[in-house]
Amino acid sequence: MAYIPKLPDDEVNVTNSNFIEETIKLVVALLLFITIAFSFLTLSTSLIVEHISLDTEKKLQSLFSYDMNIDTNSSDKDIIYLQSIVDNLNSCAKLPYDINISIANEETPNAFAMMGGAIVITKGMLKEIKNENELTFVLGHEMGHFKHRDHLKGLGNTIVLAMISQFVPNSFVQDVISLNSLSYSKSQESSADIFGIEMMLCRYKDTQGSASLFQRMSKGDKWSDFISTHPNFAKRVTEIKSYIKSNNLPYSGDSIQLKYDFE
Repeated sequence: MAYIPKLPDDEVNVTNSNFIEETIKLVVALLLFITIAFSFLTLSTSLIVEHISLDTEKKLQSLFSYDMNIDTNSSDKDIIYLQSIVDNLNSCAKLPYDINISIANEETPNAFAMMGGAIVITKGMLKEIKNENELTFVLGHEMGHFKHRDHLKGLGNTIVLAMISQFVPNSFVQDVISLNSLSYSKSQESSADIFGIEMMLCRYKDTQGSASLFQRMSKGDKWSDFISTHPNFAKRVTEIKSYIKSNNLPYSGDSIQLKYDFE
């Protein structure tokens, strides 16, 4: 039989799917892969952190410097008062190291748990606190981060995020990773809130004042930076009250007046 050359069929190697549909599938698959990879690395980091010794943590601390604008002119009585509350709470928290507190000369209300057992609270936060109960809750919350080793987990997650960003330059994908990390951070904050409640219960045998600060936080723009890394205030109030109610914790004690008006 003689060979008769002819052009290939027009439908050869032609897909029935359109370009946009295939692109969407590819993007979704990529985002799913990145999310799974980030979650796996985050979980791995958390497991590793649980086994980091205190000596190693101190060495890690020495590698980082923090510009927290510490107020060296803070009144001695203010620091002594804050430190006495922290020391008292540590008898409840039973953390494996001493906690040292300092005041940052910042008007933005906030507080931070740093590597090495340091708590920094801003002047702006101290001005917002109305009684010792609220102060105890804030300090207990930060000690909860130490108890759960969130300060180290946060460092690990930052490293993971930086590593993935090197391979994924697309800003949209990086935003997805950042949102995943933010969600994890807010989960840590909720756990620290519960720890703060437990510290109040240990110190006062009551949880009065654990939600009152957050109830006031919803008013005013000065909390915008705080909200960016923390759960919604209304949600936190609801979660705190729900935890107290579901565990039948006392919530009827008197508010304890602050020893001093912070300068």
